[in-house]
Amino acid sequence: MEVEFPFGKMEHLDSFPVSDKDVQYLTLSQLAYLVKVCLEGFFPNEMWVVAEIAALKVSRNGHCFMELVEKEGETLKAKMEALMWRDNFNRIRAFFEETTGETLREGLKVLLLGRLIFHSVHGLRLEVVDIDPNFSLGEMMRRRNEIIACLAKEGLLEKNASLLLPPVIQRIAVVSSPQAAGWGDFVHHLQGNAFGYRFLCCLFPAFVQGEEAEVSLIRALEEVERRVDYFDVAVIIRGGGSRTDLSSFDSYTLAKKVANFPIPVITGIGHQRDQSVLDMVAHTSLKTPTAVAEFIIGRARDFELSLLDLERRVKRDVESLLERTRVNLELLKERLVRLGEHDVSRNHYLLKESFRAVKTLSVNVLENEARSLKDFIQRVCYASKTRWREFWKQMEHSENLVRLLDPQNALKRGYSITFLEGKIVKHAGEVAPGQRIETWLFDGKLISRVEESREGRKD
Repeated sequence: MEVEFPFGKMEHLDSFPVSDKDVQYLTLSQLAYLVKVCLEGFFPNEMWVVAEIAALKVSRNGHCFMELVEKEGETLKAKMEALMWRDNFNRIRAFFEETTGETLREGLKVLLLGRLIFHSVHGLRLEVVDIDPNFSLGEMMRRRNEIIACLAKEGLLEKNASLLLPPVIQRIAVVSSPQAAGWGDFVHHLQGNAFGYRFLCCLFPAFVQGEEAEVSLIRALEEVERRVDYFDVAVIIRGGGSRTDLSSFDSYTLAKKVANFPIPVITGIGHQRDQSVLDMVAHTSLKTPTAVAEFIIGRARDFELSLLDLERRVKRDVESLLERTRVNLELLKERLVRLGEHDVSRNHYLLKESFRAVKTLSVNVLENEARSLKDFIQRVCYASKTRWREFWKQMEHSENLVRLLDPQNALKRGYSITFLEGKIVKHAGEVAPGQRIETWLFDGKLISRVEESREGRKD
């Protein structure tokens, strides 16, 4: 393709020295004009381009400016600025959101119809005149299916659903925006229940739509997890209305957080389209916050009804048991009366026979004991007399011995007893010459002084 230059024939500028006054050159605006002419000549028509929106900003006058990129993994292959004029942007955005249920946002892969434009000040840009929402729907579905497949491979789709849901849910951690209508509807519905049940709801604020929703929801869930012992369940509610800004609920990171949550998670995101990934990994998924409140109230009501039914069955069983027991007691009473009368008669007879036997036995025992006592007395009398005779014989023998050993009898036979200072003298060596001694005889005593003392006996 030939391009006619408006400034005459162009030479290779690098063949001329810079200092040469005859060198031919272009001004920057001329160069920009040439680029513009080349681009418009080479790309005269609109073209379809696939790119990812890396940045998106809407100016105050309503024009949309984007940064488009193409990546291969984490490697950036291409980048270009793009714009949509206000009228096109409003038309394209409305149709895109209505078709996909998703808003134009950063990170979204789109198929754009546009033309290349070059401005001497703003540079090269792609002017977008249309976006094919069906391509984005396919990309979102592909990405969503990849996330679901990844979660299934990791065994996370049913993990939170496997947790035991309390029969009565009373302590509820609510993750929602304080300004969301769904939060107010949820609390009002719980507090105004027709059965007078009381619930404790603790709000953990989070963005539930927009670019910050995913990070905000994860942070709020982390706050709940730090106080997980205080709650029965965690509830994520959004409030109904728009179908847009729901992409954060198809997030792999958020879904993984919910799947691994230590207590059951109930969702009421408030939309009527297909289930989000977050709904799939949650323990229980309901359409609206009001439906979540109804579910919680319904479980409490079912539990109360089961208790009332159990109370009726227990009361009925107890009454039946009491009636059977009363009848059995009456029968037992009659049997006991009959058995008692029979036993009393039998025991009365046995008692009389026992009394007669005891009386006979007592008489026999007393007679035997009387005979034994009489024999014992006779034996004692005989033994006593024998012992007395032996005692008197011993006494007479002792008396004779005493009589024979009496000193007077010895003195009568011619013996004497010598005393020295009141003590009996047994040996001659006990008395020294010159000492005074007394000698007792049968009929008196002698007092003498010793002239000589000799030991030993001479016949």
